[in-house]
Amino acid sequence: MKALRHSAFLLLATAALAQDTPPVDTSAMLTSLQQLKEKHEASTKAQQDKLIEEFAAAGANNSTAIAFYEDAIRATQFEGQNRENAQFRDWKKREGDKLKNPDLQNAARLSLNYLALTLRRAAGDKIEALIPPLMAYADQVDAGGDGLADQDLMKRPVNDNIFVRWYGIGNMLAGVKDWELTPGKTDGIYSKTILPQFRKTKDPRLLQYWDNKIQREAAQASRTTLAFTADAFDQTRKPALLWSRSQDMLLLGQRNRAIGEMFALIKNNPTHPDSGAWISKLESILQGAPAQSDATE
Repeated sequence: MKALRHSAFLLLATAALAQDTPPVDTSAMLTSLQQLKEKHEASTKAQQDKLIEEFAAAGANNSTAIAFYEDAIRATQFEGQNRENAQFRDWKKREGDKLKNPDLQNAARLSLNYLALTLRRAAGDKIEALIPPLMAYADQVDAGGDGLADQDLMKRPVNDNIFVRWYGIGNMLAGVKDWELTPGKTDGIYSKTILPQFRKTKDPRLLQYWDNKIQREAAQASRTTLAFTADAFDQTRKPALLWSRSQDMLLLGQRNRAIGEMFALIKNNPTHPDSGAWISKLESILQGAPAQSDATE
């Protein structure tokens, strides 16, 4: 009897499951979903704006930046441990000299500024609006020298730095387009974001970029004690940079000047590894190929 009741119950349950519910109001549901989507987007935007403001404020100067860095260390490495305060104080005492190092302080400040810029890009800011602060940022990084470049905060991708891990916002930076993620890679910042915009708008600052880059790399080569490095710059690297400069000169509409400089580079550097490709490129230009930059950076 008990088995029969159990079977009857199963049959009734199965029959109930087999029956669909009444039709949904598709129009009303779509309207609700649109409202929920807009609410979610507004909430996300508000959160992004708040984070951008916080990181920019923390990166206002070296003092605020290194204090924020210490807070991040405490939250990610010591929070929840036994004797948390004592262990953090011990760490801070051990790292005292390092925390006073201007290179680390500059790295903390600059990486926070770059994180704020990256969040702006992820939030939908247009590239053209970000060009001025990006250029100012890149100038500061380049002026920082090797001590700054060697800091982990400048070498680690911004979507995996200590501040992002502390706030748990790596998902906000996923898939950001036309953007260099490593704060210390100024060449990447230019090649992925700034130069494409300059080429798109035919901005004459293209040539200034190459002049500055050649000057900077020449200074680096002159500081080395290795004759091979200096010779490699003069014989290989500098001609390649000048060739890239001539490609952007062509794009800017200075055809005759660009052709003259390309021909001089080929003539004066017959053994350059790229000489064959340069000859082919110049031949195609002389035969009427449209202006198109193939600059590598």
